[in-house]
Amino acid sequence: MAELIVSENVLVIAVVNRYSTLLRFFCKKALLGAFFFVCTSPFLWAADRLCPIIGHGESFKVKYINDGDTLTLSTGVRVRILGIDAPEIDYKNLQNSEPGAIAARNFVLELVKPGDFVHLFFDKKTQDRYGRILAQIRLKDKSNLAAKLLNNGHAQQLLYPPNVKFWKCYQGIEQEAQKLSLGIWKHQEYWPQPAASATKSNTGYQRFTGVVVEQEETNRYYWLSLEHKIWLGIKKKDQNYFPDFYFSEILGKKIDVRGWLYYSHDALRMRIRHPQQLVEISEETEETISGSLFDVVLEK
Repeated sequence: MAELIVSENVLVIAVVNRYSTLLRFFCKKALLGAFFFVCTSPFLWAADRLCPIIGHGESFKVKYINDGDTLTLSTGVRVRILGIDAPEIDYKNLQNSEPGAIAARNFVLELVKPGDFVHLFFDKKTQDRYGRILAQIRLKDKSNLAAKLLNNGHAQQLLYPPNVKFWKCYQGIEQEAQKLSLGIWKHQEYWPQPAASATKSNTGYQRFTGVVVEQEETNRYYWLSLEHKIWLGIKKKDQNYFPDFYFSEILGKKIDVRGWLYYSHDALRMRIRHPQQLVEISEETEETISGSLFDVVLEK
């Protein structure tokens, strides 16, 4: 699949998606061994080439795998993987861990063992409020760890601007994993809910679907009303992440939106910082159409 990589910043993954259904059909029909080289999910087969991290990075030895998106280096520093969010493990009571949390950590342990070396690649912001280093991680086989987690359904995409590298590529991989109901996507807890169901009792990180029915503009924000139930707020200082035509065309569109839901000024609200949080949905098929895997993905 090396032919699919055309540059550091351009990844063509249309072929993988276009033939995924066809290959799965042949695998079911073929005798064992006859199609051995293709009888896996095409996304798993090409996982080492998804969202490739180019460059040298900085090499560090791994001490411990905390969970699906965090590991500890031999120096004692914790690293939070950029661009994704894996389910949380409750170490006080493992039974209370989020669905898929143990599986996500075990998946990482299959790829990275204590004592292994990994390469870290940093974006614009290098540390979070908890003191963790923020980085992309490339494994010894040159694969992108975040992409592998998304590809197998062990994490969902999570973006924190200004760290937005690979967002389009990650979005496409996550969408494919959802369609195949891999990993966490088998659990209803991770599915988007109708905006009409939102209440003050389910604040925190949430995901909803609904139609944008109204727009407002204030001195600091653009506000979009989702089903007259949730106000989606985009600060004008974040406007540079959005295309110029974005706000004029989103009215009346059905979207899949994710972010932190909170209650303020007598209304449910959600801060939107990047287009990754708002994905348009096809009315005819109810399938995600933004960030299509048939596109040539350009990364900034």
